[in-house]
Amino acid sequence: MAPVHFWTGMPIIELEASGICGINNEGIINLLNLEKLNACANCDITNVNHMINLKILHVDGLSGVNNEGIKKLKNLEFLSATDNQNLTNINHMINLKTLYVDYACGIKNNGIKNLKNLEVLSANNNPNLTNINHMIDLKTLHAGDNCGIDDKGIANLHNLEFLNSNNNPKITKAIL
Repeated sequence: MAPVHFWTGMPIIELEASGICGINNEGIINLLNLEKLNACANCDITNVNHMINLKILHVDGLSGVNNEGIKKLKNLEFLSATDNQNLTNINHMINLKTLYVDYACGIKNNGIKNLKNLEVLSANNNPNLTNINHMIDLKTLHAGDNCGIDDKGIANLHNLEFLNSNNNPKITKAIL
């Protein structure tokens, strides 16, 4: 199969392929220069390991992407896996700067224990995350609603600049 190109002849660097769109693994196999992929709720895209230039990945909801399908992505800077129960371990993504794991995401404390360079974390309504003290460079934290993070789980985050703890009674004081 020939690579997918815009009509200008330029290779695609950004692809919106969410939901039931018809694009599957075979349709993205030649997209080696892709930098941004939105495959939210696309059950037919399961493997993006060949996309070594990928910087931004959205695999929210009923996405087909699981641990095996992203295990070679080491250069990713932004991952949104909100409500994706197929992902449980992203420790290999040491260059990750922004992570969205809201709601019923499968990622728990052990699945992010090596992420020390994270700057933005959104874990609203995610009861699985309770301790993020190792993320000492974190600047922005969304830990609202039914998030499992409490005062003890953020006690070491002295570089935090923004904290959203709306409707989270487990966070009772701002970090000093």
